[in-house]
Amino acid sequence: FFLMIRRPPRSTPKPSSAASDVYKRQIYKEEDIKEILDYATARGVRVIPEIDSPGHTRAVGLLESLTDIVTCFNKIHPRTIGGGLFKVQGGPPNGNLDPSMDKTYEVMKNIITDTITYFNDPLVHL
Repeated sequence: FFLMIRRPPRSTPKPSSAASDVYKRQIYKEEDIKEILDYATARGVRVIPEIDSPGHTRAVGLLESLTDIVTCFNKIHPRTIGGGLFKVQGGPPNGNLDPSMDKTYEVMKNIITDTITYFNDPLVHL
């Protein structure tokens, strides 16, 4: 699931996306996070956010303004092992953040900054 971030670039789905409606339903807004935290706190449960990066960042590439910082966006790289005996599919096209671009660090800074303002736990899992 995705977290709505306030700072640019905003985490809103591309209108052209075929999965746009599903994607919109999977975005947690600030009020959703507050509701989850209130529910968890009342039951003694600690909520620690996880930002899966730099790998598994295909969702970042779904934003038109960020496709350039995600390497291997929507690409599947089959490979062989055992001297060509087995063909291995590399899994879903996850994408990875490109560490050679300054823009990547600005985006991650914005994501982390917004995430820590939503959650009251001092930990963030990266």
